[in-house]
Amino acid sequence: MAKISTFAMHTAYLLGFRRIADVRGVPSIVSLFKNSMILSGIYLQIRPNRELYIGQTANLPARFERHLAHGAVIEELAFMPMHPKYLDDKEKELIARAERLGLELNNLALRTQATQARPRWEALYPQDWVQAWLTPSEDNNRTFRSVYLSMHSGLRNQLDLSKAHPAWPQILPIGKFFVKNLIAKPQESAGHFWSADAYTKRLGDSFLPLIRIHAGGRLLLSLGVFKQVNNEAWGYLHYPREKESERRAQEMAERYPYLKADKTDSDIIIQTSAKLLVTIFEEEKYFLRSVFLNVMKSPLLHKGNPALQYLLSS
Repeated sequence: MAKISTFAMHTAYLLGFRRIADVRGVPSIVSLFKNSMILSGIYLQIRPNRELYIGQTANLPARFERHLAHGAVIEELAFMPMHPKYLDDKEKELIARAERLGLELNNLALRTQATQARPRWEALYPQDWVQAWLTPSEDNNRTFRSVYLSMHSGLRNQLDLSKAHPAWPQILPIGKFFVKNLIAKPQESAGHFWSADAYTKRLGDSFLPLIRIHAGGRLLLSLGVFKQVNNEAWGYLHYPREKESERRAQEMAERYPYLKADKTDSDIIIQTSAKLLVTIFEEEKYFLRSVFLNVMKSPLLHKGNPALQYLLSS
């Protein structure tokens, strides 16, 4: 393991971090926490060219692996253990302190300037447009190639591997149908109010998601395959659990014998063969449009794989 850089040690000290490790080439940091009872806290990533990222987590080893899966290159990692109820305030405090010190942050979602770049809901979705959206509408095309070529190589590789999977030709049209028919202004709102990720490896899980579509931190749709039948595409549709949505789920379960509807504390989860999901999208289009429009109103800003977002919205 390489020696911790002077820049990393100095930056961590200025921000109040006391634990720092070199993680270049390390796929997992579980071994660093063998004797620790606290995995929640604030973390500081030092990336190439002295770029910094500050975040919060309830499970640092798991969060570290998700960053790697999204293409992040992390050289050194500092950690500040903390009880979960203090994380929001401490994260905002450290981001503001880093900005005052002139440190180069990659926290687009939480930087104090972020509100200036994010469009206002009413400006993007005027009331008359919302009314029109709840009836059939058309989308414009967007250039995919230029976005793909400008992507981080890690994300581009992730998308390439997903596209190489035998089930991709089944899954892509379903994802595009979902975005085109159920997400309001998909091109204009991509990256601000919804995002999409391509996944290629989920070791230990029986289900391999190739496309996941989110509104902020809420998962809307997951399309992929099971390891046991890895060329047959499967899909999960998620939407908030409310009285009306529970009633609709029960009606769908009775109407379609090939569909399974489950409940969690906050969600209704519809699952079936991916190609059959299109029927559900079409039959429940106006109900689902209303549901997802409301879900998109106040998301956490969460950007996924930019090229996949544009591919799905074109």
